[in-house]
Amino acid sequence: MSMTITNVATLAALIATTWMFGCDNGAQQKEKTAPKAALEGEGEGEAEGEGEGEAEGGGETVSSDVLDEWCVKADEVAAVGSKLSDLFEKMCDNGKATTLMKSTMISKAFTGSGSPKLTNIEPISGDKTYSTAFFAVGIKIPIDIQKHFDKVGPKAGDEAAQIKLAEAQGATAEFEVKDEYKKDGKYHVRGWKVRSKNTKKIAIVSIVTESISRSDQFLFEEGSSYMYTQYIIDGIEGVKDFSLLTAGIKTSKGSYLLTLAKIKVGNKGVPELAEGQITTTAKDLIKQMHKAAADAK
Repeated sequence: MSMTITNVATLAALIATTWMFGCDNGAQQKEKTAPKAALEGEGEGEAEGEGEGEAEGGGETVSSDVLDEWCVKADEVAAVGSKLSDLFEKMCDNGKATTLMKSTMISKAFTGSGSPKLTNIEPISGDKTYSTAFFAVGIKIPIDIQKHFDKVGPKAGDEAAQIKLAEAQGATAEFEVKDEYKKDGKYHVRGWKVRSKNTKKIAIVSIVTESISRSDQFLFEEGSSYMYTQYIIDGIEGVKDFSLLTAGIKTSKGSYLLTLAKIKVGNKGVPELAEGQITTTAKDLIKQMHKAAADAK
């Protein structure tokens, strides 16, 4: 199975289709009742602009220069300012990487073992209609970031690969590339407008999520600095909003995917159950993202 961190449509659909009726699983029920702050590896995002100097990831020291350069170039991309500004301002401040980006996301980066650590930018919350989540996560990938961009990145527009991913999660899927883009603006390499529809039957209920989204991939500096973006254009059913901003960075200590994600999904009137399931599903998919990189070796 292959998955890129840019596949928002599938990720949003799987989150929306897997959290409901989680009480049938004992482990998921425990997650449902756990206090937000007590969920493993999670906490409030650190205040932007705090801290100076270098960041650590898994005990490693990483220069923030490449992150600052990424911030400067990302700010030149139109979609970052118009569609993803809420995410970008958590990662960058006046051309400099924030503490969240250069310290927290790297120091907590998932390396393939244990449980991924999500940093809540805002607490997961919900009313009787929708549940929302806004979190950051880092992944230290086992391949060079250029190889990830060249080999794993294009699978975001691979219909067969995305259908296979959804089916592996127990859903039937439709995935249609409606438009494909190449060199569409500064630093742009490739992108797609896609329609994604997932249906998952749980007991006697069929849960359907459908959306139209756009994903794009950018090359800032060959071999060392890339960006993945995606956002929903039309949340047709089950998914109101899902936006994603990822820095693909090569440092002296390895390559990282540093991601901010913002989610708003229907909760069928049980927001307390949605909270735990959003977290559980996101962590499971982060593990698959790491595996997709490992499989590309």
